[in-house]
Amino acid sequence: GTPKRRSWVFTYCQVLSSYATILLDKPLHLHFMKAPMQRHLATLALLLLHTSLYTQTLVGTGPQPRTALLEEFTAIRCGVCPSAHAIANSLEGLHGEALTIIAVHGGGLAVPLAGQPDFRTAEGSAIWGVLGVVSQPQGSVNRRPIQGPNGWSGAIGSVLSQDSPANIGLSTTYDVETRTVTVEMEVYYTSTLSDEDRIHVALTQDDIVGWQTDYVNGNHPDYIHRHVLRGLMTPVEGDPVMDPAEGALVQRTYAM
Repeated sequence: GTPKRRSWVFTYCQVLSSYATILLDKPLHLHFMKAPMQRHLATLALLLLHTSLYTQTLVGTGPQPRTALLEEFTAIRCGVCPSAHAIANSLEGLHGEALTIIAVHGGGLAVPLAGQPDFRTAEGSAIWGVLGVVSQPQGSVNRRPIQGPNGWSGAIGSVLSQDSPANIGLSTTYDVETRTVTVEMEVYYTSTLSDEDRIHVALTQDDIVGWQTDYVNGNHPDYIHRHVLRGLMTPVEGDPVMDPAEGALVQRTYAM
């Protein structure tokens, strides 16, 4: 049968010390239409909550190992990208919850032809620009320099061998009637940072069936797309945390 579409919320800090991920209780059923794309979750709301309003409930205070984020730059008409997808999925299987992947579709090869899905987002295009992506498949591990798939394993291993200066915890709720996702998050700093930090919250969708060009195994009209970026719940540049110090607890709420 058709795989169930799963929706995930990822949150990470600009220092990319850690990330947290949670599977929503219900899929969002984000329907894509033929071009132009119909986006059902176009409204973005941002609410900042002062830390004094809440007690700590979502995150621990002890130092924890770093976790890794792979931003994979891909496209539905990129014929060499399925091989990179296989590498990314293999790394996910190896590292489990210590690694998350966000597939950011962009570039000319992401422009759909008739009957093909459109996975492009304005936020994804902005990320391509910020990181200087000009082709695919490429990837960035914890916002380090862009590299090809053969370099991802070593970069991820290097990140996972370090301790994190910040712990992240989150919980989510989904209102079926309003189609709104609300994220409650906490960041606890186990070390003092020398500069401001920035929080990023991303929404991705998994197991979407649609076209994928494949130069090796033949084109796939019913390819299973994973980790697809659907939008950001924070600005592309992130939500700033000024002067994060050891022992600081930051609590914020985001809705989309």
